[in-house]
Amino acid sequence: MKKLFLALIALTFSTSAVLYSCGEDTTENPSTQLEQKQRSEKSAARQAGQDDFVTIKETTDLLSETIMNFGAKELIKNDNTYTFSTSKDLYLLGMRDNLKNYSFDYIDNTLSFTKDESYQIYSIDNTFYVETPYFKGLLEDVDQKNLNEDRKLNVLMIFLGEVTSDPVLNKTKFDDYSSRIAGGGCSFFNTVYNVGVGMNAAAAQANLLHNIIADVNDGDLKGCRSLGLSESTSLGVVHYATQAWCCP
Repeated sequence: MKKLFLALIALTFSTSAVLYSCGEDTTENPSTQLEQKQRSEKSAARQAGQDDFVTIKETTDLLSETIMNFGAKELIKNDNTYTFSTSKDLYLLGMRDNLKNYSFDYIDNTLSFTKDESYQIYSIDNTFYVETPYFKGLLEDVDQKNLNEDRKLNVLMIFLGEVTSDPVLNKTKFDDYSSRIAGGGCSFFNTVYNVGVGMNAAAAQANLLHNIIADVNDGDLKGCRSLGLSESTSLGVVHYATQAWCCP
C-alpha cells in the first residue's frame, strides 16, 4: 500500500511537470522579432551610407591651440579608441573637468564614448546627425537647452571638432604652445578656460555665457580675473567660444 501511495505521488509530480512544460510559451512575440529585425536592418543601412569623417587616423602631438586651451597635450589612438593626455583642467557647464577623463570610439564611421553608445555622432552625405538620451536628429538642430545642460554632448562635440579638422594645418606642439601662453600675463598652469560649443558661432557664444554665469554663481571663478575678451573660433565642423581666466 505504501509503495502504491509513493507511486501515485511520483505520477502526480511527473504529470504536473509535463503540463507546465507544455503550457509554458517560450516563443518570442512575432511583433518583437519584427521590431528587432527592422532595427537591425535600419542600423545596417545607416552604417552602409555613413561618411568616414575623421581626419586624424593615428596618435599625434600636433593639435590645435583651441584643444590645447582646454588642456590637451596629445591625442592617443589605440585601435579604434582615442584618448587625450592633458596638462590641466577646463571649465565646462559649471564645473571643473578634464579631457583625460573621457575616451572615444570611432567604429563603423560612428563616433561615441567608449562603452557608451547612448551618445553617437555620424555623418550621411556630409550632414551630421547626433543621437543622445535626450535628442535625436540633425546635429545643427540641437537646441540651446541641450547644449547648456548635457555635459557629455559638449565633450563629444569638443572632440568632434578636433578630429574633423586638418591634421597638420594650423596645428602646433605642446611645448611651443605652452611657451607662448606663459608670456600672456599669467602663468601657464594658472590660465584656465571656459568653453562654449555649437554648430554656429551664436550658439557657441550663448553656451559660453551660460557656462560663465554658472561658474560665477557656484564660486568656481572666485579670485580669478578675465584675460581679455572672449574669442570665437571654428575647428572642423564645430564652433567654439572661449574665455581665458587667470586663477592663481
